[in-house]
Amino acid sequence: HTTFPFEQKVDAVLVNFAVLNCIPDIELLFKKLALAVKPGGIVVALLLDTRLPKRLRSNLRGTVKSLFSGDPVSFHIKYNGQQQLVYLHSGKAIKKALAGNFEFYPGQLSGFGFTLIHLVRK
Repeated sequence: HTTFPFEQKVDAVLVNFAVLNCIPDIELLFKKLALAVKPGGIVVALLLDTRLPKRLRSNLRGTVKSLFSGDPVSFHIKYNGQQQLVYLHSGKAIKKALAGNFEFYPGQLSGFGFTLIHLVRK
């Protein structure tokens, strides 16, 4: 968990929802990103919208279960005969995963179903 993944630290990282929403342990992901990003560096991430009304519409049973368990909502998406497990991490879980490593600046892309987050490495 403390192994540096690259020889040099980077100034910025761009994270797509197709990657981030497929990772079950976001705390470990942000710890690894903190190792790779220079202090003052940025991470810009696009996530699937995880606001409660959206989660309830997309997966009622999984959302209710996650409210009690604290686990992210998860479901399978099928595309071109392939199936992929997707995780919807709550804003609270994301903030917790970032604690100590990044400053968190959220933003909404209203009407598009995504949340854009801007992180600055501490």
